[in-house]
Amino acid sequence: MVNTLVYVFVYGSLLSPNELRNTGIDVTKCKPALLRGYCIAFNKNSRGRCAAANLERCEDCEVVGIVCEVDHEVIKRLDERERGYRREHVICITLECYVTPTISAYVYVSDKRLSNNEIKRCVEDYRFKEYLKTIAKGIVYWNKRLTSFTKRYLSGIRGDDIHSVIVDNLRKLIELTK
Repeated sequence: MVNTLVYVFVYGSLLSPNELRNTGIDVTKCKPALLRGYCIAFNKNSRGRCAAANLERCEDCEVVGIVCEVDHEVIKRLDERERGYRREHVICITLECYVTPTISAYVYVSDKRLSNNEIKRCVEDYRFKEYLKTIAKGIVYWNKRLTSFTKRYLSGIRGDDIHSVIVDNLRKLIELTK
């Protein structure tokens, strides 16, 4: 049986090269990409860290993340790792001009969402802060490859009051990580 390759778009802790490697994803097979029609919300219920990144449909929004070439064995590992999310098919736009401009990819999305009050409680949780540090490390790493990555990532986060606090926290962590 031929092990065909597929793509997966990631936007949370898997932005971190260490997290990618721990999942069996070759960082050199990843590139910055854009996903239109979504925004990032930190509203996925996660027992281990209170809240996790998630995608919500948003007509005029776009999310910057990375798209990675993986085989079906990695997809199986991702399905296990990303419990509570479902895999969806999306079309991403690569942000490097020397590669194919659009890529068909999988993305993990959850319908199990926390309320804003629940998210507010998570913001001060040390586990959530550690989770944001992992994302910040990934943002800093990918910003070296695409200088607009940080700005575009942060602008793709949902724009309500509680997410403004999360964006401020991420900005501080990004500065500390540089």
